[in-house]
Formats: sequence, C-alpha cells, structure tokens
Amino acid sequence: MRWTGGATEIIILSGVHGFADGTYASAPEFLAADQAAFGNIPGVAVHDFSTLSGTQVNNMINGSGTTIGAFCNSGACIAAAAATGSN
Repeated sequence: MRWTGGATEIIILSGVHGFADGTYASAPEFLAADQAAFGNIPGVAVHDFSTLSGTQVNNMINGSGTTIGAFCNSGACIAAAAATGSN
C-alpha cells in the first residue's frame, strides 16, 4: 500500500504524445520506459492509451483505482476518449 497510497490499483496510461485538442500520436518509447520503470510494482498496471477504447478509458477513470495519464495533455485526450466512447 505504500506505493499505491491506499488505492487498490494504480493505472498508468502511457504510449502517446498528447495534444491540446485531444488528439494524440503513438509514442512506443514512452510505453516501454513506463513499463520498465513501473510495470513490476505490485498494484501498478501500465496500459498503452492508443490501444484502449473510450469505454475502457472511461471505466478506468471512474473505477476504484487511481488512474494517471502519463503524457502531455492527457486531460484533454482522456476527456475526448471518455466523452465519445472511442479512442
């Protein structure tokens, strides 16, 4: 629980360059770096944002864990994906 701050799961959304208009471009080097740094920590899951549906993103954001958008303009990109149900 020390690493998770009491949350049951920490979800890291990675793998993209995000833009202010809610669009993004694939950045597999970010995903690889985040997986190497955090992927082996119990309770932490690293996901490639570009492969998730809007519904999946929405479920992660509204789930019981803590979700971190680990890329620039993640708020705009996550909001766009969650609002449309597609990514």
